[in-house]
Amino acid sequence: MGGVHMSCLGSKHELLQVADHVIAHYYQRVPFVRNHPQAIDLDMLVMELMGGSIKMFPLSKDGSMLGMTAHERLIIRMELEDGTIICDTLRPKDIVIDSSLAGFHNTGVRNFTLAHEIGHQLLHIYYPLLALSDQLEEDCADIIAEGLLLPECLVRASMAFFQFPDTLSHISRSQLDMNYPSFKKMARQLGVQRQLLANRMKYLHILTSDVPYRHTLSLMEAG
Repeated sequence: MGGVHMSCLGSKHELLQVADHVIAHYYQRVPFVRNHPQAIDLDMLVMELMGGSIKMFPLSKDGSMLGMTAHERLIIRMELEDGTIICDTLRPKDIVIDSSLAGFHNTGVRNFTLAHEIGHQLLHIYYPLLALSDQLEEDCADIIAEGLLLPECLVRASMAFFQFPDTLSHISRSQLDMNYPSFKKMARQLGVQRQLLANRMKYLHILTSDVPYRHTLSLMEAG
């Protein structure tokens, strides 16, 4: 997966272009079908496009660490709840996610965690000379993750699939909002959390309100 290496960090738009470049390669292998939009297969992206692997281990007991990735050969040592010690060797581009994310009930969190770790890898590929603070790198990985999970073509195709209008003011977490049931289905089909989808739709100017994803209480308070 080639590309132009960048030596200085740009805007959110530039980081999303990194995600777009990767997704363009992805759709060369998994053809995009506009009338049948499907969630991005992150496992395939890691293993086939990036040449890494995905492993699942208990990374933390309190949920404070959900994922990690390796940029060089790394030996990790973990203790299971029963006291058993396990060791494993990670190769460059390998990703580990916490075993608590197994199962369908954690799909949105699992996918974002995985996309976030891919984001770390892409930062090192596209910005090899750049030294970032820990927090800035985390923020940049989040932006790339958003673009990987929700490329614009996929979001707009999903909007059409679920018969949304081209733009909406907001989505409210209430069954009184006629769009909310379809919005939940759309997030589930794309394998993402609803807040992330709302944020992405806001960035794409599909949701036009400054508060695109509202709680019922805030709607009541607004009259």
